[in-house]
Amino acid sequence: MKKIAPTKLLLRNKAKINSSVFLDKMFSREKSLMYMKMWDVSEKIGYKKFIGYDLKNSFFIFDSKTKKTSVWYSGLEIEIVKDILSHKVTVNKKIISKIIECLDKNWEIIWPYLSKKEKLKTIIEFKKYYQGLIDWWSAMNTVYPFINNPDISKKAGQVFLKYRERSEKYTGTMDLLIINFWTNRLNEKYKLLVPYLLIDEAVSLLTRKNVKNLLAQAKERTKGFSFYQEKIYPKQLIKKIIKKNNLVFNKIDNKKLCKIIGSPAYPGVVRGIVKKIIVKSDINNFKKGNILVAETTYPDHIPAMKKAAAFVTDEGGITCHAAITAREFKKPCIVGAKIATQVLYDGDMVEVDANNGVVKIIKKK
Repeated sequence: MKKIAPTKLLLRNKAKINSSVFLDKMFSREKSLMYMKMWDVSEKIGYKKFIGYDLKNSFFIFDSKTKKTSVWYSGLEIEIVKDILSHKVTVNKKIISKIIECLDKNWEIIWPYLSKKEKLKTIIEFKKYYQGLIDWWSAMNTVYPFINNPDISKKAGQVFLKYRERSEKYTGTMDLLIINFWTNRLNEKYKLLVPYLLIDEAVSLLTRKNVKNLLAQAKERTKGFSFYQEKIYPKQLIKKIIKKNNLVFNKIDNKKLCKIIGSPAYPGVVRGIVKKIIVKSDINNFKKGNILVAETTYPDHIPAMKKAAAFVTDEGGITCHAAITAREFKKPCIVGAKIATQVLYDGDMVEVDANNGVVKIIKKK
């Protein structure tokens, strides 16, 4: 079958993209607004810089109950991005070299702080670190689908894999440095609002400029907010923005599903009771033999992972934290199940067949 050139693919789907846009939840993170804004900016910069594509339909929503920000994308647009990337990498090998150069250059900037060899002492240093994060992730996010792709050289693949595995261990630290920098500098009464501030807003509070309005905005964000196309909206405006831009958020029909499909990360077949870890406090209630179900896992999850009979995550591939830990602990693991946390509930009895990447629901609670 003849491969469609990216430009033709874009034209073919242009009408669809410009009408109703269907979004799928792909990630969820318990991170500060500065970190998630960095995510959004770096992704757009990377696609524009390396493949010449303007990402239009990423939508971020902060939930005040879980303290997490979910990230939604158009599946159609992501497929277009992958097609363009695949095409350009095939016809222009220099793109890979530019991506590696960007990774190397900016890792040198952020690594001293991540490794605690240096401390962020000034706002100038902080902005340099933050820009380093943006530029580094612009390359990593772009190349992520190609970590194990045969279209690139084995050497390049090893570089991407190395960075992916290293960064997996430090995503928590990346955000902690952001939060600690401002928490240690702002007035005591502002500290709880640090996770809801942008950099310029934090600087203004530090210099006591426009304090009243900034505090009001930050307090409003604690109730919920979204950002879309580089603008932040309070909770009460989210529905209006969704309607105005013809966005449709895809939902899962839980009642009709009896199994979930993902990617095997470590083999084995076990049965057990589901216990979801959505927020950090859920770790405290985890019991030995439970099936750990999460959007993704972090080093903080290790105490629960040691007790778990198996792991199932919405996100991730063979280099994600859950997969690496499963291989270390030799426990069945399925990653990239996408909807596990939406379909499975605490108390459900399930069978995790990590040989085939299938989670069967045996009995609902």
